[in-house]
Amino acid sequence: MQSSEQEEITLPAGARVGDFRVVTGDNRVVTRDDLRQGMLVAFFSPRCPACEEQKPAFIRYASGLSGGRDNVIAVLLGSPEEWGGLREELSGVAQIVIEADVDGEMSTAFGLRGYPAFCLIGQDGVLAVTGFRVDVLPESVAL
Repeated sequence: MQSSEQEEITLPAGARVGDFRVVTGDNRVVTRDDLRQGMLVAFFSPRCPACEEQKPAFIRYASGLSGGRDNVIAVLLGSPEEWGGLREELSGVAQIVIEADVDGEMSTAFGLRGYPAFCLIGQDGVLAVTGFRVDVLPESVAL
């Protein structure tokens, strides 16, 4: 079994997300100040088999969150040619942010080191739960 340090794919739980400013596919500006307790932020890459594996669980989990897609952000890394139907599949349950790679503003702010990554926001932009599998997220947050 790996230690929790090896499993950290983003900043660890308890860390404060860095500053960022991005625009969603709905033309909505999102900054760190917009992160609210209970929000879910996920990072996916179309080149990632584990992302494809976790996608159904993410969609189920995100669709059960109170507040709907306003409380979910899916960051897609890569180029439009690579996404295929990923953007459409996730846009039903999440606001979509596009970044070319892990040097993007949200990826940098969350300390992204791989994907998929799932981050549940706690109070004041602090990460409550992070991991590379949806099953690390608490069931009590979902309906």
